[in-house]
Amino acid sequence: MDNSPEFQLFDDYLRSRGMKFSKPRRIILKLFLEGEDHKDIEKLVVEAKSIDSLISRSTVYRTMNLLADCGLADEINFSGNRKHFENLSKKKHHDHFFCTKCSSVGEFHHPMIEKLQEEVAQTKGFQITSHRMILYGICGNCK
Repeated sequence: MDNSPEFQLFDDYLRSRGMKFSKPRRIILKLFLEGEDHKDIEKLVVEAKSIDSLISRSTVYRTMNLLADCGLADEINFSGNRKHFENLSKKKHHDHFFCTKCSSVGEFHHPMIEKLQEEVAQTKGFQITSHRMILYGICGNCK
């Protein structure tokens, strides 16, 4: 895992800023790349502390911000309560569903939605450089 492109990219990013790829940062990156696509930051704190009890909440938050700065993660605030981070290293553009009952996250992509957004922007003389769509509601499991 430490030889993955993501580890190399993060190591290069840290070195370019005079920072070290410390053991806590390695643990946090490894946990981030494993498992769920949309990591709840508080769950990540618990996971990191279970591996190394000396890893602080602030170390997790700072590391995740660094991962976002270098392009490996995207910070998403679905509910206003907790931050989630999404692994961008192997993902193409997509939009999200968020269940307001259980906080589950789903992904979708539809070419007609993308086309319609471009058409609306064009009619307003607007050039889209990026966008994010989150649909809020109740998932099938919670109905």
